[in-house]
Amino acid sequence: MAETNGKRLREWLLLALQHLGGKGRRAEVHQRVEDLFGAEFTAEDRAPRVGRPGNEPAWKNNVDSLYDRLKKSGVLLPTQRGDPWGLSSLGQAEVATMGRLPKHVRPQLVELPTSSGGHFSPKSSTPHRAQIRARELVKSRDHESLLETYGTAMMREGWTAVTTVHPRDMELTRTGRVWLAEVKMVYNGDVSGAARAAQGQLIEYRHFFYEPSNPPGLLALFSEPLGDAYVGMLGSLGVASVWRSGVGWGGSRRARAAELVPP
Repeated sequence: MAETNGKRLREWLLLALQHLGGKGRRAEVHQRVEDLFGAEFTAEDRAPRVGRPGNEPAWKNNVDSLYDRLKKSGVLLPTQRGDPWGLSSLGQAEVATMGRLPKHVRPQLVELPTSSGGHFSPKSSTPHRAQIRARELVKSRDHESLLETYGTAMMREGWTAVTTVHPRDMELTRTGRVWLAEVKMVYNGDVSGAARAAQGQLIEYRHFFYEPSNPPGLLALFSEPLGDAYVGMLGSLGVASVWRSGVGWGGSRRARAAELVPP
């Protein structure tokens, strides 16, 4: 059997980087490719490449060569020797068009007592810019603060909160049930815009990142109450709603039934 073809290898490399949060050092990328797709390696993929030091297998050499080509084409970020490999906006957009990820390509869900590291690790609450889907978004400190506050509150209730699932905001899981959460700030009273944006992204991410036979629950988290009309609209689309209410939390019937509203 021949070595894995370039098209498939390209998919493996980009998905491995996406699974690492969009960036990783060479050794980390190699390891993630093997962790995710090693079961699909051919005997030729694993055979030592003649002329490579340390009996390095052919697939690693092929990944390195592909990395150089993708960097030149702009799919991966330009780097110097020893720098981490990273997806560019073009690479992120390509990953998003690949269709549903293989069943085994899933973020590892790890329960943590605090948000100081590991998989529940919201970004800094200082303003920052992020490249997502070939467009630049500005994420505010309020967004990250709300994400961290809610995720921490849910972990106290026995949920596992995972934020390293870029470009999604967070996954929540407990007793085998997974909920995909999208955080939206309500600016200048624009409840309509926040509700539309949340349901659109949730449906999009459910389509591209999950199997139709095992979809996640959908949760929209807002910085302030939406009002009955938009709570009802989201509910009609199968989306549970939770919102900040003063120093506490409010939520739709769907969210309360699923125990997604912190006490």
